[in-house]
Amino acid sequence: IKHESRVYDLSVVQVQSNRPAQDYGKVLVLADVTQSHEVNRLKDELLSSISHELRTPLTNMICSSEILTTLTPSDEAEWREFADMLAKESKRLKSLVDDIMEYGLLETGRVEWNPEPQSLAELARTAAAVLRPAAQLKSQSIECAIGDDAIATVDPRRMREALCRML
Repeated sequence: IKHESRVYDLSVVQVQSNRPAQDYGKVLVLADVTQSHEVNRLKDELLSSISHELRTPLTNMICSSEILTTLTPSDEAEWREFADMLAKESKRLKSLVDDIMEYGLLETGRVEWNPEPQSLAELARTAAAVLRPAAQLKSQSIECAIGDDAIATVDPRRMREALCRML
């Protein structure tokens, strides 16, 4: 049952006595299941997104490998182009699968954190430097203006990854 922005589950239960032919009537139980409904909706969206994200590199890999099988040794330039694409898409697919595995570890609480004092400025500069070439290919730039005094206890690898994802 939906009412305004809430979702409810309605159950009707017959209440009877242990004595024969004695009926107490029915009890209606109305439970607010909005949160679990929203969680299921978000999981469905995530699965749909993951399916789409996985299909793209897989399709590119299949096409590249099929084209590679038709090329001859005299087609070296084309062969290298499709081999490079196959390698790039394989890495992309591995990264997506790693992300899914990481999500699973986070979800079950089995992820290992390695917190240590880190300069947030250095982590931000590293993330900006990693993404700067990709930004330049799109005629964009990434500038990092941050002071050196911010220190936090974080898992440096995960913090760098989070900053890269945000950028």
